[in-house]
Amino acid sequence: MFTVNKIVLIRACMVVVCIVLVGFFGFMLGKKYFYLPSSDLAVAVIDGDRLKRDAVPFHTVNALFSKEQNRVIEEMSVFENELSKEHEEIKSEKNSTKAKKRKAAFDIRVAELEQKMHKKRAHLLKIIDVTTKELEDTVLAIIRELAAKRKINLVLNTIVAEKRSVFFNDDRLDLTDDVIALLNKRLANISLPKDDKQNGDK
Repeated sequence: MFTVNKIVLIRACMVVVCIVLVGFFGFMLGKKYFYLPSSDLAVAVIDGDRLKRDAVPFHTVNALFSKEQNRVIEEMSVFENELSKEHEEIKSEKNSTKAKKRKAAFDIRVAELEQKMHKKRAHLLKIIDVTTKELEDTVLAIIRELAAKRKINLVLNTIVAEKRSVFFNDDRLDLTDDVIALLNKRLANISLPKDDKQNGDK
């Protein structure tokens, strides 16, 4: 039969065992996944906002996007004006047989225009995705190259969601200028992707 002293002793032993186990597993997890000796840790930072603001390729791509978007809008406006004029002509003919035939043809043209606009919007989204990925992949490749060259194993972005994510860093840790210089050189002639069926025309 267990006495009070034995129960207290058993509980004390269990507590000690739990503490030892927690400490052991905590040490192993820290050693395997979280612990990096300070002598092996080399950190650098990049200002992502300044990179996008000062690197020429980002400005070039934005200008190209705007130009392509305005070109599509202008092209669509021409079609819309033509259809609007035709619609007014059909209305003036009232319910004549000729008007009904023109209205049927007009409806087909409107449907075709809507389909064409949908394809052009899809094409714009596609070239934005492709070009943005090219920019991001090139930036990441440059960061990896600089990190490997300088034996850096951790690179932090000092700005996340327009808010500073690093409280302080020595300016000597900042790779932003180096990344901008290499990006300007590598993507000096960046352009929007082209294919056989440009602008969604098929």
